[in-house]
Amino acid sequence: MSQCPTVPKRLQLRNDTAANWSSVGNSLVLLRGEFAYETDTGKLKIGDGVTVWNSLPYFAGGGGSSATGPTGPQGPTGQQGPQGTGAFTGPTGPIAPAIQFDGGILGLTFPYGPVLDCGGIFQSP
Repeated sequence: MSQCPTVPKRLQLRNDTAANWSSVGNSLVLLRGEFAYETDTGKLKIGDGVTVWNSLPYFAGGGGSSATGPTGPQGPTGQQGPQGTGAFTGPTGPIAPAIQFDGGILGLTFPYGPVLDCGGIFQSP
């Protein structure tokens, strides 16, 4: 087994804003495999050694897929909105069919309001 020492290294990609890249993009050709990063958009281009910057497509990643993690818990309910004005109401319901009074028992009254006799027999208290 080799006893080569591990030496830490840092790698820095070419980087600038999208506007600055575009300003030289009709003449700038990245080397084949050279990375260039747009610091304000987070997008990346990889050179092919032939295509100028403005015609080079953005790196789209490997296209792989992975499992989606679990959904987090529901957050708290927000504040209640302002009281409505009552200007917006629902549609009017259907009209009830007409009720016909069959005459009932003449002279019979009820102390708690009107009652319709629909054919039943009511005994006076």
